[in-house]
Amino acid sequence: MSRSMELQALLAQGELLKQGAEARLYRTRFLGKPVIVKERFSKRYRHPALDEKLTHRRTVQELRAILRCRKAGE
Repeated sequence: MSRSMELQALLAQGELLKQGAEARLYRTRFLGKPVIVKERFSKRYRHPALDEKLTHRRTVQELRAILRCRKAGE
């Protein structure tokens, strides 16, 4: 099974919490634990290279913010 098929199967069993202009948020379970999954989707009006670069940058920024929050909560 391909990676995107696995992701789609995971999201199909989840509950859509919110959809915005940049992504959809789902509540689901992964390895038996409750998780929130953020699915970013491509923008067809953007050049593919720009869209990929922006998506990557935003994902990295979110990860850094999550790590800072976890560290602050220790």
